[in-house]
Amino acid sequence: MILPGSTEEVQQIIRICNKYDIHFKAASTFWAAMGFISSDYSIQMDMKRMAKIEIDPKNMIAVVEPYAIGAVVQAEAMKYGLNCNMAGVGCSSSTLAGTAGWVGFGPGCLPTRGDAPAYKIDGLDNVKCYTLCFPDWDAYAKSFQLFHETDVIYLGHRQFNMFGRDIKTAMIKILTDPEKQFCDIPSLMADLYLKEQNDKMRIDYQIILDGFTPGDLEYKEAVVDEVLRITGGWKSELMNEPDINDWVKLYLLRLGHKNLNYTLCVSYEGNFGMSSNVFVTTKLMEEAAALKDKLTKAGTGVADTGGDSNMGSMSILGGGGMTGWEFFVFFDNHERDTIRQARELIDETQKWMFEKGLGVDMGRWNADARRPDAYDYTQEEHDAMYQNLPQPLVPEYQWKVREAFNPKHLTGIYYRTKTPYINRA
Repeated sequence: MILPGSTEEVQQIIRICNKYDIHFKAASTFWAAMGFISSDYSIQMDMKRMAKIEIDPKNMIAVVEPYAIGAVVQAEAMKYGLNCNMAGVGCSSSTLAGTAGWVGFGPGCLPTRGDAPAYKIDGLDNVKCYTLCFPDWDAYAKSFQLFHETDVIYLGHRQFNMFGRDIKTAMIKILTDPEKQFCDIPSLMADLYLKEQNDKMRIDYQIILDGFTPGDLEYKEAVVDEVLRITGGWKSELMNEPDINDWVKLYLLRLGHKNLNYTLCVSYEGNFGMSSNVFVTTKLMEEAAALKDKLTKAGTGVADTGGDSNMGSMSILGGGGMTGWEFFVFFDNHERDTIRQARELIDETQKWMFEKGLGVDMGRWNADARRPDAYDYTQEEHDAMYQNLPQPLVPEYQWKVREAFNPKHLTGIYYRTKTPYINRA
């Protein structure tokens, strides 16, 4: 493991690797296992020392190093009254890495107040944020159907369950108060009001309403109230407190609406990935949570989040009734035993997914890119795997793109590549 501190040091490492044909892999915030080395004869570069951020307010440009995460880049931009439209893949993930996969969206300027990490939004009276709670999963699913039909939601996401629903309100209090820390969790969980609110938020999700005019916003709020009347749902009292509500609104709009992936451990893997029809997945949610709770308590390598750590969107791209939910599996990517335990947990949840007719577990979506022992596949293994693809030119093209930047192909084979003209059927 090497921790370079500058571009020049990275260049020197790569030159040595090229000279002696040593495989290497650079990773910043270690999303899942995609940043890991491909063999024991490899160098792992951890980029955490390279976290510099330079803001050019006149030209509205940010120059960032690999470990500059989304939330910190956003916070630095806010000091100049600016907003980073590159949402990336989460506020705790590398902005530089995220630029490859996400487009910019959202307003160009967001007025804010407060201190990190508890920045809160000011203004935007035409934007409302609510946490909607429901008595059971049937009511939850019914609300999805009604919102899909009325088309009034700007953003819908089950967000703050990522920590596990047992400590949800405690974590929200910590994240909205710069004076609080993880050591405050026991006392916050003992708070009777927070416990009551946590119980009321066990089955919930967050929504953003965006009104084009005052009348449009009034109509959308009336639709939300009617959906809650039909389903027996309610708005969370805690999440409507002004300071918390302004924090949630900013978080959902800007700091990612994605996740705080690495709050509990060094790395995480998506689990279950329940992307079927909402009326199918909600009926299985408690069973899935109980299975994950049982598996995490069976060992010490995966963080115990109390079972239900499910989060995800109200709808996949294109709308309709399809969901996109994942449970978080938190583990330490620097310890081989915790990687093994995370893999074994996903092996078990995959069996459950097949039994329920839900298809491939999210932790196996990239199974052809990473071996069961957490190493990358070799190029030879990928060549054999992809030789009979209907369109073999796709991985061959990706091989050529990599070759342009890395002629010796020393960075591992995580991405789907095939050596051109080899074993083509």
